[in-house]
Amino acid sequence: MSKVIIGGKASNVGGMLSVVEAAEALHCTTEYVRICCRRGELDAVKFGRKWLIPVHAVEAIIYGGLEG
Repeated sequence: MSKVIIGGKASNVGGMLSVVEAAEALHCTTEYVRICCRRGELDAVKFGRKWLIPVHAVEAIIYGGLEG
């Protein structure tokens, strides 16, 4: 299985990241990641009280930017 490096950590392609991991990869605050999740600007799934963000969604922002 392929791996990508996000925030200095290897993640499985197709895997999910926590808000903290996504914020580290995007060089922003965790609150900004949560706001983007709530607004639908970042593909994410809410699991209980936690947001889970697919690796591909973070990569899309890194390589393509956040539309807005």
